[in-house]
Amino acid sequence: MSCSAATNGWTVYNTDTQILSTCDGARWNDEVVVLCKHEEEPVQEVSVTYGTLTDARDGQTYKTVVIGEKEWMAENLNFYKSTDGSIVMDSSFCYDDNPANCEKYGRLYQEFDAAEACPEGWSMPTEIDWFDFTRVLKNEFPDKNLNEVTRATSGWDDEWKSNNASGFSAVAAGMRNSEGDYVDEEYRAYFWGDKGMVYYAWTLGWLSEFTAGSRIYAYYAYSLRCVKN
Repeated sequence: MSCSAATNGWTVYNTDTQILSTCDGARWNDEVVVLCKHEEEPVQEVSVTYGTLTDARDGQTYKTVVIGEKEWMAENLNFYKSTDGSIVMDSSFCYDDNPANCEKYGRLYQEFDAAEACPEGWSMPTEIDWFDFTRVLKNEFPDKNLNEVTRATSGWDDEWKSNNASGFSAVAAGMRNSEGDYVDEEYRAYFWGDKGMVYYAWTLGWLSEFTAGSRIYAYYAYSLRCVKN
């Protein structure tokens, strides 16, 4: 484009070079103009007071948090084998069979082991425990989706932003299906629950707020959060 009397006062901005050119009627005058970029405000995790649980079977320590009248594990259980070798959770897995994912997400348990995996004094949450859990949080945060207040503030690949105000710190650990395939990492969390000796998964994800799925087959493997008895 030529600069002339006809284009006097025109401006052209090159986004690649960040140069703004202004026509003075005879020639283009260039200057560097850096456009302001919108910086997304970082998500701030709310301060929560955590307790601790040390599993005497293998010495692992977990954060815990009180929600309502129950003390919950604030991390997924990662128990596989007792130090003395007397207890082994053979029906449990690391996502993608990668041991590093057990450190990141905890283990994924099939029904056989999930019912027995919690340490002494703790147990798999019942349907009533999960109902009370969601009721308490919805009363405490009436204008919030439970995804916002229960998720860890990183590790989820969708548009929900979390402040983890509850301290529950849910991670998107995905699951292992009956065919041995690992799915839904970074998209969903599945937690075991006891519904009258019939086991279901309570799901947290884009369209789920700890909703119980239909009957879950024994060969599926999910995360486990234990509650104190």
